[in-house]
Formats: sequence, C-alpha cells, structure tokens
Amino acid sequence: MAREAFERRENNGLQGISTKLLAMQEKFNSTESPISVADILQVAASVATLTCPGGPKVPTFVGRKDSATPNPDGKLPSCRGSGDSLLALFQEKGFTANE
Repeated sequence: MAREAFERRENNGLQGISTKLLAMQEKFNSTESPISVADILQVAASVATLTCPGGPKVPTFVGRKDSATPNPDGKLPSCRGSGDSLLALFQEKGFTANE
C-alpha cells in the first residue's frame, strides 16, 4: 500500500497522526473483523468534524477497501490558495458559499 501521508509533499504535517492511525488499524484489524486504513481515516475525519465547536454530526459508513494505487497528483487545492479561489473550486463541484 502506498504511504501517501509520508511520501507526498501536499500531506506534509500529517505524518504524526498518520502514524497513530496506522498503529490503531494494525492493532484492531483481524481476519474475523477486518478494518481498512480507509475506514480508519473516514472515522477519524468524522470525529474531527464533530469535535470542532459547532461541528455537525456526519453520517459515517464503513466497508471501504484499501487501494494500492495512489490518487493522481494535483487533486488537492493549494494550501496557499486565496479564499476566493477555494470558494470557486467548491462552487465548481456544486457547493454554495453557505455550505
């Protein structure tokens, strides 16, 4: 499996939490109850959203399969992008400013 959090420049800064989440997946994963890294990441994202002040409860579904094929480069917006450029990216995907 690709270790994107450790190898991709745009994920720099995520190594600490990635190490902890991978350790959690290894600890609780079993043949009787398989837990994918993708599911661990999804649950962690849902918990992070919920624990933010005013954060919404987000339905979380498990059952994802891990992939050995990384996503193509250039899919994430620049961390240096302006608010307007980020808003435009989300609007292109059908989101409104309020959403």
